[in-house]
Amino acid sequence: MDNLLDLHRQLQALGSGMTVFAGTPAQVSPELASSKPHAVLAGVHSGTVSTALSKPFKGGQIGRPPQQAARDVLQTLNALQPANSGCFVAYDGQPLPW
Repeated sequence: MDNLLDLHRQLQALGSGMTVFAGTPAQVSPELASSKPHAVLAGVHSGTVSTALSKPFKGGQIGRPPQQAARDVLQTLNALQPANSGCFVAYDGQPLPW
């Protein structure tokens, strides 16, 4: 949960107006589309971020700083269209399997 909280704080610091939550976009997106057709609900994997959570797994060596991870996620989210709602992608926009 620390990774999500760190990412959420970074997105807010960048003034994105976006939020991060734990959930299943594939289940929620059809309902959202009926009430907000221009909205996009997507799962984005941040990759390895250099935080206390990833430290035991060499996150400090292989991860990206939280600020960079937030920028990557924000760039990926900004590229998504309503047709992408319900997708699961990596921080670089590559599709991931559910």
